[in-house]
Amino acid sequence: MNGFEFQGLPIDAVIFDHDGVLVDSELIAMEIITQLLNENGIKSTVSEAFNYHLGRGFESVTERLVEVNPEFDPINFAAEFHRTLFTAFENSLMSISGIAALLETLRDSGIPLAIGSSGTRERVNLGIGLTALGEYFPSQYIFTREDVSRGKPDPDIFLLAATRLGISPTKCLVIEDSPHGVTAAKRAGMKVIGLTLRTNPELLTSADALVTEVDQILKLISDTTLSKDA
Repeated sequence: MNGFEFQGLPIDAVIFDHDGVLVDSELIAMEIITQLLNENGIKSTVSEAFNYHLGRGFESVTERLVEVNPEFDPINFAAEFHRTLFTAFENSLMSISGIAALLETLRDSGIPLAIGSSGTRERVNLGIGLTALGEYFPSQYIFTREDVSRGKPDPDIFLLAATRLGISPTKCLVIEDSPHGVTAAKRAGMKVIGLTLRTNPELLTSADALVTEVDQILKLISDTTLSKDA
């Protein structure tokens, strides 16, 4: 296995967020969330949705609506959202530019890859299936909000991933695009690179490093490649 290090520490696994890191879904989702919030009495904009909901589970949306209308039905609303979202995915979802090449390089090196997402497993499976990224992630290394009692910004998803991978959190690198995801990774004791492709860099300042494009990630972790026995 080829060795990688980041900021002087060995990296033995890389955990990817799904939306906005593997697949270019964030704008699609935030446009739909904004429309549904406005239709249900909460004035919102796409920019506000990015700032408030990015990287959080969909319950962050339904919680706001229940506050406004205690009789609001969050279950049916969530089902409507996901139906609309998945249709949009099937029509226009693309992978993030450069991500397939990064995954190929990491996989060929022998480093384990995992997903830690605030979305549902159905959403993640659809996303990586439509974009042909599923081959890089064994199903047992895909972790979603449904697998833990607390979502991001709590560290549970990432800690679960480290446990299942059998790798210390301190040797895991997380790739995230949301402030809640960055916070979750840091709370888990992991190093984290913030991808600012769709996110305001000012929201990700607690990350250990920021990149504007996926192509920059490999340079950060391979400039000082460690020598390890295969």
